[in-house]
Amino acid sequence: MPILSSYFPRRIHETNGATNASAPKTSLSASLFRAFQLPDDCVRGHTLVSMTGQKRVCIENFRGICSYTSEAVRLTASGGRICVSGEHLEIDCYTQDEIEITGRIQKVEFE
Repeated sequence: MPILSSYFPRRIHETNGATNASAPKTSLSASLFRAFQLPDDCVRGHTLVSMTGQKRVCIENFRGICSYTSEAVRLTASGGRICVSGEHLEIDCYTQDEIEITGRIQKVEFE
């Protein structure tokens, strides 16, 4: 693949003509993320929380919903649990990767 080789140079460390087996290897996915300059949270699957004032919170890269009421929404994430507390909470958008919660948000806690 001559086209990809210009974007993804091979990392081979040589000592006196011999390949160094202990040299760090770069995986194809790591090379792709670097080449396209994707953010670290996408690469590592970290949970991303974005708030717009006290009315809307968007949470990406979560695993699932533990519980849901109009006063609290509890989610599981890679680093633990996330609890969004407030009044009149509603789930406006819900996909496998993202959830959007609206209402009067008073608190976002990481448990």
